[in-house]
Amino acid sequence: MLKVAIITLMAFLLLAAICAGANPCDGQGQDFECVSDGCPDDCDSDMFECTGSLANDDLDCDHVDLGEGNVGRDVGVVLVLFVFLALASAGGIGGGGIIIPMLFVIGDFPSYYAVPLSVTSIVAGSIVRFLMQVTRHHPNPAVSHRPLINFQMVVILLPMALAGTVIGVLLNSISPSWLIIAIIFIVLSYTSVKTLKKGRALRKKELEAANSGSKDGSIVELVDLDCTADDDKEPVHTAGPQAGLRLDDVLKNEKTNDILAKEAKFPWFYIVLTFSELAGLVLLNLIKGGRGNSIAGVDCGTGEYWGVVASSFIYLILCSVLGYFIVKKDFDAKTDSNYRFVEGDIDFSGNNIIKYPLFAIVAGFLAGFLGIGGGMVLGPLLLQLGMIPMVSSATTSYMTLFTSTSSFMQFLVLDRVPFDYGAVLFGMALVASAVGQVVLNSYIRRTGKNSIIAFILAGIISLATVLLVVTGGISIADDARAGKSFGFRPLCD
Repeated sequence: MLKVAIITLMAFLLLAAICAGANPCDGQGQDFECVSDGCPDDCDSDMFECTGSLANDDLDCDHVDLGEGNVGRDVGVVLVLFVFLALASAGGIGGGGIIIPMLFVIGDFPSYYAVPLSVTSIVAGSIVRFLMQVTRHHPNPAVSHRPLINFQMVVILLPMALAGTVIGVLLNSISPSWLIIAIIFIVLSYTSVKTLKKGRALRKKELEAANSGSKDGSIVELVDLDCTADDDKEPVHTAGPQAGLRLDDVLKNEKTNDILAKEAKFPWFYIVLTFSELAGLVLLNLIKGGRGNSIAGVDCGTGEYWGVVASSFIYLILCSVLGYFIVKKDFDAKTDSNYRFVEGDIDFSGNNIIKYPLFAIVAGFLAGFLGIGGGMVLGPLLLQLGMIPMVSSATTSYMTLFTSTSSFMQFLVLDRVPFDYGAVLFGMALVASAVGQVVLNSYIRRTGKNSIIAFILAGIISLATVLLVVTGGISIADDARAGKSFGFRPLCD
């Protein structure tokens, strides 16, 4: 009944918002050329106005400022996105796949503005989730001293995810809408199916655990990853609290205690490290600039411009190498001790520690190119790697803060973020994300059903896929009727 009620509410809000902004010319507001000299009457939507100079023959239809068009549509955007962003926050993602089509349908925004506004909302939601989750602990009582966020996974994935956003934003700035929409559809269709299957598997485990008397089926202890054979000839202690133990076991116990003490501390090291990586990239983006707004006077498209882009990649590769050594040292110390791994812990042995960053660069690229924050790719990925839902959600949220902030700063220097709409959506996303987190945590504490996170994630992604197909088809058809070019745009114009 709860699921039916939520779906009904979302459908009602969506229908009401569309009806509130109904206009007979809707769907034609993304034609950016005025068709005659009758400016501003020739713009095809009440959400657009004719701008420019008739004398200079540069008249264009551009989206109106907040409150200057159909106010019903403006209100509809805020109300509908509030509901969807609260649900996305519960799933640990930014919700870009929902935000973008809502901005298409209700706000009549072209993708040129919709993607940067989507990223703006995602940044706000990520900030809230970080502040609410950074002091929380792992749900498994056996390792409740650990932070909820898996910072080792963040250190491995984040640099390459940020590198992906650099590529993604550059390609978004030159790509036609049809290409962006097509890739969104392919990516979200695949991830929604995979996430739904994972949710069903988690729910089955919870039911089995309930039948056996355990409250949470996702929490079970795994075997130790250290498979070193014991040496029967090792000396043993004959006195003290560790009497009867071999010397090797005593040393391992001491190592384990050191590791546990380190895990129990507030993760200042990882937080400072990851924010420092982001700060370095933001500085390089400000130096690079976009359209005449570089702090170093770098012109877009010049050799200096591409030199800064290359420097960004070199910087992030060095950060990735640093993360590799940090995590490898930490994992090797655990396997060399009597440390007990639990379900959901990530195996960083062998080639895995090299393979994971490759996944991250794809997720970062999609975050920048599609404006989806990366969470719709990273969330399902971490679930598939075996991370339990609550930890996956928190870890995804933390990384989304960095990928979305990186994308946001790059859109900002390219002058792609409308300030008025951006400020309203930022504030709304702050509140919606807090509501989503509070409701989710209350539900999980009461029921112990972690699988709800996977189902919310799959539902949001599936709905985003359907909406993007519909809105994308309408947008492409409108562009075709308007005779717009379907080719790539210049980067620096």
